[in-house]
Amino acid sequence: MNVLLVDDEELALNYLENLLVRNGKMTNIYRFSDAEQAKSIVESQPLDVLFLDIEMPGMSGFELAEYFLSTNETIDIVFVTAHREFAIEAFDLDAVDYLVKPIRYERLCHTIERLNKRKKSVQAPADNSGLHINIKSGITLGESRNDEKELTWRTAKARELFLYLLHHHNKIVPKSEIVEVIWNDRDSQKSFPQLYTTVYHIRRELKSYAQYIRLKNKEDGYCLEMKDVQVDVFIWKKALYAIEDLSHSENRKTVERLLEDYAGDYLLHSDLLWAEEERWNQKLLWREKAMDLAGHFKHLKKYTKALYWYQKILQKDEIDEEVHFCILKIYDRQNRADLVTQHYENLVQILQRELEVRPGPSIEKWYREWSGMSKK
Repeated sequence: MNVLLVDDEELALNYLENLLVRNGKMTNIYRFSDAEQAKSIVESQPLDVLFLDIEMPGMSGFELAEYFLSTNETIDIVFVTAHREFAIEAFDLDAVDYLVKPIRYERLCHTIERLNKRKKSVQAPADNSGLHINIKSGITLGESRNDEKELTWRTAKARELFLYLLHHHNKIVPKSEIVEVIWNDRDSQKSFPQLYTTVYHIRRELKSYAQYIRLKNKEDGYCLEMKDVQVDVFIWKKALYAIEDLSHSENRKTVERLLEDYAGDYLLHSDLLWAEEERWNQKLLWREKAMDLAGHFKHLKKYTKALYWYQKILQKDEIDEEVHFCILKIYDRQNRADLVTQHYENLVQILQRELEVRPGPSIEKWYREWSGMSKK
């Protein structure tokens, strides 16, 4: 869902935005502290939900809600107020809900559930969950998992430009930036005509999915506008970020599934330099969550599970000394002196072969002390 927040208090805006990010159910969050300025977003961004403060200077939340509803009757309204007496008037405007400041996270989650149910009830057909885009291997689109079609590209540049705009979806990318990134090896005067031709072919390829995704010309740039679109790698990333509490078994199972679903680095099938930063970020995210998961299993004394995930990390980076150290300590807890020795010797060989160095001081110190204790 695309959400607009309007509140004349910056602290209140920051607080509500942080709660919505924590919830993880929003696609894009736009915010304004001035009600008049907020009206300008109507022409540039599709909106699903408005969170409006009721008492604002110049224009009240009720007046602003009436303005937005006059432009799009399908927009859902949630009023935010410090005064409960405004609730009746809020529902007169067909508001989905109202939230009383200070907003509690649990109360906000309840509101978001109501919004989701309301959206589903008006969508048709009932089994249509929007457009699915998969870019893990190739590029496929479809309105259901069983109806996905691989896009065909007239040129490699068309494919790269689509991926670049998808990477920056719902944002305006200047034409000059596109030319510099995609056609950096050619004269700029020749590049612009090629850009226009490439955009034409992308639009033609996306024509069947115009209700979900459009490539628009805006402010001397291009914007890939998306609504009700799920991109596999973006969903994967958002889902991993959303789960922080691993004390619940269901959360651990979900994280395990998401980590197993990791099909390789971002846009692995392409050697695109502009994707390198996101590629690195996703690798770090995978490692961070895998470390958290393994550490939690170690805390629960489920050592087999912990070792499984530590080994999975080493499959991606065999010189990760932090992980090797964790494995040594687990073997020690299991009273497996043979495995401690074997793993330490393997680590020494790996570091010597790959970097021509010894293990770090903390591992060396720990192993010396462990060796001394084990001989007693």
